Amino acid sequence: MSKGEAKRNWREAWASCAEETEVFEKIVKKFHARCIDTLVKNVDAAVYCFDAAKAASNASVNDAA
Repeated sequence: MSKGEAKRNWREAWASCAEETEVFEKIVKKFHARCIDTLVKNVDAAVYCFDAAKAASNASVNDAA
């Protein structure tokens, strides 16, 4: 692999990672907004919501690894 190819591959990998991070941040924000709304209405449901957000977060981290 030439230096140019390596650089291009690195840039593509970086762009892909940045894109996935952006998607992940949107998911977390959406879960967070739902959790705050739910917390006001029902504490038990909020706990469930936070657990779901944590599971989604862990799944995303594991997928990236």
